[in-house]
Amino acid sequence: MNIHERLQTARKRAGFESAEDAASAFGWNPVTYRAHERGDRGVRLPVAERYARALRVSLQWLLTGRESDPATESPLQPAEIAGSIPVVGRVAAGVWQEVETVHDATDPAEWIPAFPHPRFPARVRAALKVEGDSIDLIAPPGSYVDTVPLDYALPADGIEGLLREAEMKNRPCVVVTERRRGGLVEATLKVLARRPGGGYRLEFRSSNPRYQRGGAYENGLDFDAAMLGEDAEIRITRVMIGKYESTF
Repeated sequence: MNIHERLQTARKRAGFESAEDAASAFGWNPVTYRAHERGDRGVRLPVAERYARALRVSLQWLLTGRESDPATESPLQPAEIAGSIPVVGRVAAGVWQEVETVHDATDPAEWIPAFPHPRFPARVRAALKVEGDSIDLIAPPGSYVDTVPLDYALPADGIEGLLREAEMKNRPCVVVTERRRGGLVEATLKVLARRPGGGYRLEFRSSNPRYQRGGAYENGLDFDAAMLGEDAEIRITRVMIGKYESTF
């Protein structure tokens, strides 16, 4: 069952005989809603959230079908969608944005499914949308990275422990770095890697030659312990723990 079939199922279980009846009841554009139920058009996350709330199913079930039956779902709570995390901003190399667009989760416009994590509950997690191709070998443009604040992820032995945990799981250690200029910030995803001869580097992982060694961005920068502080010009703020890619 795909999303448009789940949408039909949820609408019928909610007591609406036709797509037109549901659209009329909730003030939706009937042409658009019919197209979503037929699968003629993709459903964006903010729209899926609106449908899920109105039809009283979980956003996770509507998007992924991971829960068993919409008839057994509890109602969604405004601003606290069970099983979801807010998209609070974007990461894009070379793009300067206002600080609030990266850190303000008070009224998020988008949510993504929050799949269970053994260490981090949904309430401490936030998603960032990836723009550009500076790390497309790990997170392509248009995908969302599930992140937690550095303080939550950093083990007792610091950066070495963080990197060792990733190595034990045979996966890259991806962090969010911020470079500030006045009231603006450039938020970028980088891979924390070991530097030959000792120490660490923050590197891109891109198919674009400009981000590779010798390219315009010189493939990242050397890590400095000051990057863990609040007042550093370039600092590490969050750690990636997962990724979500929409299929529609």
